[in-house]
Amino acid sequence: MAVHIKEFYIGAFKGIKDLSLKELNHINILTGNNNTGKTSILELLFTLSNPKEINNWLNNERVIPYLKPGRNFNYFLNLFPVDSGLTSPVNYSYTDIFDNKHYVQLSGTIEKGQMPLKEINEISGIRRNRNGLPDEELNLLIDTKKLSLDVSEDSNFGKRYEIYDFENTHRIVIGDKPNISISYVSPIAHSQVTNLSSVLSDVQFYNDMILLLQEFDENIVNITSIEQSGYSEYMIISNNHKSAIPLSFYGDGMKKSLSLLCAIINSRNGILLVDEFETAIHTSAMDHVFSWLLKSAIKLNVQVFLTSHSKEAINKVLRCDESLSDKISYYTLFNYEGKNLVRKLSCSEAIKLQDQGGMDIR
Repeated sequence: MAVHIKEFYIGAFKGIKDLSLKELNHINILTGNNNTGKTSILELLFTLSNPKEINNWLNNERVIPYLKPGRNFNYFLNLFPVDSGLTSPVNYSYTDIFDNKHYVQLSGTIEKGQMPLKEINEISGIRRNRNGLPDEELNLLIDTKKLSLDVSEDSNFGKRYEIYDFENTHRIVIGDKPNISISYVSPIAHSQVTNLSSVLSDVQFYNDMILLLQEFDENIVNITSIEQSGYSEYMIISNNHKSAIPLSFYGDGMKKSLSLLCAIINSRNGILLVDEFETAIHTSAMDHVFSWLLKSAIKLNVQVFLTSHSKEAINKVLRCDESLSDKISYYTLFNYEGKNLVRKLSCSEAIKLQDQGGMDIR
């Protein structure tokens, strides 16, 4: 049964307060207006793999990791509740498949101080005096801020992490083995060619991949991997061309489908999070891609959370396969008078409201 969490409650996180997702299903569609918390929910779900490891709070970051001082300092500050800041900790709870309830809390404090420039450089990973500064300047005291983060799970203190306002990269911490496999596919996942090694080594999924590729170009017959300067270059063999063509030459829709394929495999017996799942996929390919995605999730014991604004894409998922209807739940998020509200519908209820009631259920 691909339901690893039955209920998810957010006490406080960013702009979300007191929000409950109850009776979670195998496939869960989250929709609603902008700024109702859809992506924030996925971000918090991503930490379930191991909440006490700070990397799991950072790796779901939406923005490209530019090397900018204070980037991670400000990112973590922005996780705390709007208007309350560090005075109110981030907290959530969830109920697992065995009906055990788990509690997670992230609290933080800021300490102001001073630190020699030499020590700042060392923490920032600058090992050499590149500018040839004299010792008196390296010993100059600089005003700094330190954010201390404490993470606890089920009332058991986890770990403390310290992040300075001058750091431009996060010092990666080697954490414990994840509690559960969780994959996150962002709206820009198709911008880079994904690692296909897990697909190429599995006969069944290799065949599925070829069928997916043929949804975008029926002349594709094979895909191979060649080593180029220390990385894998994927080449498409097609009846349209005399020689193999790099996968990077093809459109975003095809690359997005491959990202979903790899994410499903990597989420086996776990959870898959897909933000704006329809991005880059043309409507002509949606039926096959979405039907394959959901059926594969059930087969591999993967619980799926999808977000979308697209009425057409949502309808494609709701109606892609009648045999899956009882495994799909639909949640619409609202902001009303400062409160976060949720309306839950079954797949059949959502379809009925659209067809008979003429309602836009987004």
